[in-house]
Amino acid sequence: MKILIACDSFKGCMSAQQACDSIKKGLLEAECAQTICTYPMADGGEGFAEIMCRYIEGTMVEASTYDLL
Repeated sequence: MKILIACDSFKGCMSAQQACDSIKKGLLEAECAQTICTYPMADGGEGFAEIMCRYIEGTMVEASTYDLL
């Protein structure tokens, strides 16, 4: 059996990656799948930049700003 796990974050509780990893761990312990693929997701809110960096193999960079523009 093949299982795809695609989770968004649980705001204030765990990241999308942590959610995917937790579900995968449970499925592996239950021995109910031969292949498990995890794909953390984001809906454009919290965690979006982190997910995008993962998929494009980018790097997060902190920068100081003085206004929105």
